[in-house]
Amino acid sequence: MTLGRPTLRPAGCARRTLKLMLSMAWLIACSEAGAKKTQDPELITASARGAVLQALKAPENANVSLTFAPLSDRLRLPACGQALAAKPLMLNAQGGPFSIEVRCSGGPSWRLYVQGEASLNSPVLLAARDLPRGTVLAKADLTFETRALHRLPGGYALKPEDLLGRRLRQPLQAGQVVSPRATAAPLWVRLGEPVTLTSGQGGLAVRMEGIALSNGTENATVRVRNARSQRVMQGRVVAPGTVALGH
Repeated sequence: MTLGRPTLRPAGCARRTLKLMLSMAWLIACSEAGAKKTQDPELITASARGAVLQALKAPENANVSLTFAPLSDRLRLPACGQALAAKPLMLNAQGGPFSIEVRCSGGPSWRLYVQGEASLNSPVLLAARDLPRGTVLAKADLTFETRALHRLPGGYALKPEDLLGRRLRQPLQAGQVVSPRATAAPLWVRLGEPVTLTSGQGGLAVRMEGIALSNGTENATVRVRNARSQRVMQGRVVAPGTVALGH
């Protein structure tokens, strides 16, 4: 019986097969290594979030809400060799739309811009009822309601003491935000009303009756008429219904 010769592959073919296998292994290894060195998108967002929170001026008891535009699924940035740096390029201290630059300066150098919106939700003071112009605000005129601060461009008040005793420059409807801009200092002296006129200091001070010829707030200069002599003079409002002459 004649035995057949074993089939042998050419040496060149074997070498090519080995090179192909090594090349495939190298590509797989590089792919895995590259995947491990890609920057984590969550770290980018976390860095931007820290920059936003640091720049916001959140009142006490305010609820801070941040919304970020999603990063592209195709984003492939080299992993940064050090902590990411982030700074606001557009951000209002009361919240609203923002743009944050996130930068890598260690090893691979790159920068990325993260957009989103910040909302500071805080209790603010509203008119508890319809209030006519000239109302001197009291506690019963005010109530609290939570609002997003960046949606109140006209201003707002967070504490009753910022408004109590002030008078309205304009009428307000019930539920309308009471802005400090809509108020003025209370009038301590009113046109046509009696006032006390003082002159001198200490034990030499003289008090007399007069009539206000103009309205006046605290420390305002007003014109008055001496009720006895009918002389018109100027003085400074030093207390409700009191004007110090010669100031």
